[in-house]
Amino acid sequence: MTYGEAALAKHTDAWKVVSEVMKVVYGRDDQALTPGERHFGLINRLIDEVSNGGFDQYFFNGGHAEVHAARESLVAVGASRTAELVKQAITTAKLPVTVPEDYDYAPSDSQTSKLNQLDQQFYDMKLESEEIYPRLVEYLQKHTGEFA
Repeated sequence: MTYGEAALAKHTDAWKVVSEVMKVVYGRDDQALTPGERHFGLINRLIDEVSNGGFDQYFFNGGHAEVHAARESLVAVGASRTAELVKQAITTAKLPVTVPEDYDYAPSDSQTSKLNQLDQQFYDMKLESEEIYPRLVEYLQKHTGEFA
């Protein structure tokens, strides 16, 4: 039994299943992650940062370097509403697709204001109950081999 299957067997609540998987994912080197583990890690980092301090904080704390991959992960797991919101944040912040190592995220006041509006939309989505966690569990159910 994979650790993904064990999480599914142990819990019925989506958040608990995802949390169980993340205990393993957070302990692994990013280079060793399977595609599914990478999706879980990117999405959870995005949720944690944006929930704690908004898109601006996420981008300041290094999320600008992985936000395009996080958006692709949201699409891969079927969280299309959140992926669209992240796309709007990327556009608002004018983040390049390939972020150079010396990139300095420095938003204007106008950008910060628009990002704050997107933050509120993010908070209003009920991510845990309706959008993100159920989609992650569905992905896990279809790809248990990626969580071994």
